[in-house]
Amino acid sequence: MHAEWQVKSSKQQQRRDVLALLLLTAVVAMSSPATAVLTGLLATVFVVWQIHRGRHQLNWRLGYQMLDNQYSWWIEKSGQREAVSWQAGSVRRADVIILCWSFWPWNRLILRRDSFASEDEFRQLKAALYGSL
Repeated sequence: MHAEWQVKSSKQQQRRDVLALLLLTAVVAMSSPATAVLTGLLATVFVVWQIHRGRHQLNWRLGYQMLDNQYSWWIEKSGQREAVSWQAGSVRRADVIILCWSFWPWNRLILRRDSFASEDEFRQLKAALYGSL
């Protein structure tokens, strides 16, 4: 038994990331003028990067195989498949799934309903994860 899902960047998550950055920038800007300028420049770079990234959707594949009554999960990006096992810090909620496969912060996927082609695919992934985590 196996399954796989095509995953793309979530527009909703991108908006939340930018909003959090702007809020952080506003808080830091209140500390000192020099810090405000530097933080503003860094925030601008981040927002431009997010816009650029949004135009070039990240397309990943996520899937599993059932081997010896165990789920064997994998992630494929840029044509390279990597075996993963979900670590502490993975989160399952009604509207978001956060999957961590190492302690590095960039080794995580934040998946929302709009990361999938359909609502049904999101539900199927949640059902598969509940059985394996």
